[in-house]
Amino acid sequence: MTPKNKSIEISKKRKKNRKIIPATLMMTAVILCLLLFLNQDLNSAPTKETFANANSSKVEEDSSLSLSSYPEGSALSKIALTAQTNPRYLTILKNANQYPDELLTSLSQNDELLNFTLGYPECKGTSVSGSDASDVIENGVPLYLQWDPRWGYLPYGNSIIGLSGCGPTCFSMVVTALTKDDSNTPDKMAQFSSENGFKSKDDGTDSSLFTSGAQLLGLSSKSLSMSSEKELTDALQSGALLVCNLGPGDFTKRGHYIVIRGYKNGKFIVNDPNSKIRSQTTWSFDRLLPQVITIYAISA
Repeated sequence: MTPKNKSIEISKKRKKNRKIIPATLMMTAVILCLLLFLNQDLNSAPTKETFANANSSKVEEDSSLSLSSYPEGSALSKIALTAQTNPRYLTILKNANQYPDELLTSLSQNDELLNFTLGYPECKGTSVSGSDASDVIENGVPLYLQWDPRWGYLPYGNSIIGLSGCGPTCFSMVVTALTKDDSNTPDKMAQFSSENGFKSKDDGTDSSLFTSGAQLLGLSSKSLSMSSEKELTDALQSGALLVCNLGPGDFTKRGHYIVIRGYKNGKFIVNDPNSKIRSQTTWSFDRLLPQVITIYAISA
């Protein structure tokens, strides 16, 4: 090989090496990046626990901010405390000005009102048909809840049935059971109460609904003295349903009406229009007695 040919051959090898080196470097860089990415992904991939902790931290952060924003012992401070474990309450806290104070107070005392409260801004003043509320009927007596969306958002005086309609709702349960006419729904009985002067000035219900009001619908009614447990059980055995006007205690902090519809194993069975839970509890005479203001036995 001549010196000239040798020089040409060396030049070709150098050019070939120049092409190989960048390709090798590029491949090495890609591999390194891939390894780094995989290593980072394995070390920092979010787990279910990570998401749970993140969501929990957000709830705790939002809730603690809300909790510190309201006076201690207020309805909103109680709701904020509950929001620490149930983020659905945060919606209410962030839009508190859209809810009546009475509704917020009621929610802070009864978490069964959560769905009803959440629906209030959109549904107030309306009847929500096709709701998921179901009527539990025992011995022909339906359990109607005053905050059922079918009627709870409708007005009752200056309030709504869901907040102030325990009287018409109890009356509805009794009238429906005794007349076998399920058209006597709480909204119809609230209208009946208002039109016939049984709605009280404070948007509650006067107890005369269960005496004079019952008579207007062809039913019999009499007051019981609560002198003995037997007086109540005798009335129930005769086919009457009992409506109790209650003061502060297990059922209310102010005033409330419930229906006593039965007696079993030494305890009374009640329909509380404000609570499914309390309606599933049986009550002794001694427990009820201090809370009862008046009691009416209504029969067909």
